[in-house]
Amino acid sequence: MRVTKNYNLLLATLVLLFLAGYVPCRAANTSDDEEFALPALTTLTTTERLAAVRQASLSFQTLSANLVMSLTQGGKNDFSTDVQMRIIKDQAIQLSARVPFLGEAVKIVITPENVLIINRLNKTFFYETVQNIKEGKEIDFDYYSLEALFTNRLFIAGKQTVTPDDDTCFAVNDSEFETNLIITDNQHIQYSFVTDQTNNHIQLLQMSHPAFPVNVQCVYEDWRLVSNMQAFPMSLQLTAIVPDNDCGIAMRFSSVHLDTTFTIDDAPPNSAKYKQLSFQQMIELTMKSL
Repeated sequence: MRVTKNYNLLLATLVLLFLAGYVPCRAANTSDDEEFALPALTTLTTTERLAAVRQASLSFQTLSANLVMSLTQGGKNDFSTDVQMRIIKDQAIQLSARVPFLGEAVKIVITPENVLIINRLNKTFFYETVQNIKEGKEIDFDYYSLEALFTNRLFIAGKQTVTPDDDTCFAVNDSEFETNLIITDNQHIQYSFVTDQTNNHIQLLQMSHPAFPVNVQCVYEDWRLVSNMQAFPMSLQLTAIVPDNDCGIAMRFSSVHLDTTFTIDDAPPNSAKYKQLSFQQMIELTMKSL
């Protein structure tokens, strides 16, 4: 069945990008609002630059968004679906992909402690602690980094937040119109945050490891004003680039709401109705689906 194959592909790509180791009160204004411009970073010291980027980051306790998620392979759009994203800051991320007339097809919930993936089309699920996923594998999965990636914030792998005490960890390279903030984690993965020198927003995030041929990049575009006159990128393109190929996820937001009240259910489904998969089985399913 075509719809099942498509949503298996969605699940497969999400698993590869998010588990395989590299890894507002009002609707968003859809007019061409100009961003509020802060002083250019070229006149700032390193400490002032990082403080300006932190200050320009999205401030929220919850985020609820509707978007279209498109899967790309080899630079071509392979499949698109409606997705609801919900984030409770420092607590949980939920992605819910929906099928017209049928409802939720795939649900992913990630917390600092657990990962839950439910495929309602083939009645399977994966539920495991983050610690167990990381044990014995070259995976340094980090909830807080993933949340920051989705919400356009600086992050340091393994840390809940970036503070002024971390400023000396970053190497700073300036060009005429942008600043590159570079940091390398304990796994030798290099993170490069490219920020503009007008609004101090992260425009591009690049992740790479010298021993692996895979590079991951996230491009943020189409900035619009959401709650409290805060700017948010309504277009996010996350791509894993490998030799002779690439796969990725494009997110196009139609609405973003901050600080509304909701809950996220991270309980696994009834095992009598759903078959539980191991991490290895999930990876094998992923590889067969691509």
